[in-house]
Amino acid sequence: RANQAVGYPSKRETIFESVRNFQRVHFNACPHTSESVKQRYMNVVRRGRGPKRSKKLVRAYYAQAASEVGLIDTPRGLEHR
Repeated sequence: RANQAVGYPSKRETIFESVRNFQRVHFNACPHTSESVKQRYMNVVRRGRGPKRSKKLVRAYYAQAASEVGLIDTPRGLEHR
């Protein structure tokens, strides 16, 4: 299995980093992702490069979205209410 195939963020605020690690490390290395899907993804990424967004704001967006779907931080990690 390729690196970063699975990620278990322990808090809502670390979901952003888990997604970024998946995108940077795993996605292109995964032998189960077809070249056509990888190419479509890269095209979307290139087209989507507009104004830079603060990582702080994007991290907050991910954490808020996680809250809205019922994820909560606990001493044991993330749980769904």
